[in-house]
Amino acid sequence: RPDLGLDYLAVGHVTADVMLDGGVRAGGAVTYAVATASALGLRAGFVTRARPGRPPLDLPGGVLHCLVASHDTTTFVNAYDAAGRRNQTLLALAPPLVADDVPPEWDRVGVLHLAPVAREIGADVASGIAADFVGDSPASDDVGDGEPAPGFNTRYASSSTRFLSGERLITQFE
Repeated sequence: RPDLGLDYLAVGHVTADVMLDGGVRAGGAVTYAVATASALGLRAGFVTRARPGRPPLDLPGGVLHCLVASHDTTTFVNAYDAAGRRNQTLLALAPPLVADDVPPEWDRVGVLHLAPVAREIGADVASGIAADFVGDSPASDDVGDGEPAPGFNTRYASSSTRFLSGERLITQFE
């Protein structure tokens, strides 16, 4: 098998999460996914579109990233109710990611994780990447009306599995 550029590649928006105290921290599925993959010893990287420096990225050493510069960073305000359920408000949205945003040296990976937070992954992104395993996290692709983006199921038809948060699993089965 040819040498892989990365063991684990996540694609999606890093977000600026505004906390109730006014602080801003990096969020989004890609942020947490690559930190976890790196902690497990994988060569991990991600592709995102955001405004450089917003939010500041505090990633483990060795995590590679391709930041496609944008005027905006996808930005959410997170509020929690008395039961601890999160309510997110979308303040800003960076443009979608397209196949040309993925560096050519990352066209062969072990795991490809399509990790949208706001319908930002173009239908062509996965088609240009050869992966041993493809996973997606569709639970985060329902910003706004609670419905998946049009064409979502066909866009990720090559997916091997779905990554869901514990919060989303509980919601799915209530």
